[in-house]
Amino acid sequence: MSEKRMLKKHFNYKVLDVRLKSVETEKQALLALNPVPEGKTYLILELSMKNTSKLQFIIFLQEETSLQVGKEIIPLENYKIENNLDGGQESTGLLLFAIPEGAKSAKILFGKFDNKVGVSFKF
Repeated sequence: MSEKRMLKKHFNYKVLDVRLKSVETEKQALLALNPVPEGKTYLILELSMKNTSKLQFIIFLQEETSLQVGKEIIPLENYKIENNLDGGQESTGLLLFAIPEGAKSAKILFGKFDNKVGVSFKF
C-alpha cells in the first residue's frame, strides 16, 4: 500500500468542473471486482465533479473515462461516485484503474474518441 498523496489539479469536461483530490496505489482495493492481474497494482483516484450548468448532466464513466500511463491507455475498472448530477450538484468519489507496477505518473482522460481532456499527476 502506498501513502495517499494529496492532489490539487483540475480541468473542465463538458459542463463538469473535475477536481483531483488524492491518489494512492494498492495491491488490494475494496472497489476491485477481480484480483489485480500479475505485474499490476490498483490506482485509486479520489475526485470531485461539479455540474456547472443549470440542467441535469449524466456522464457514462465506463465509456468516457480512462487513464494514460506512458503510451498505454488503461480502461476504468470500477468507480464509486454519483454520475447523474442535477444542475449545480457536486459529487465526490473514487475511480479505480489497474496500472503497471512501478508506474509513477499518469494522466486522467475524460472523453470519447479523439476529443479527450484531462490532467497529468504524479504519485
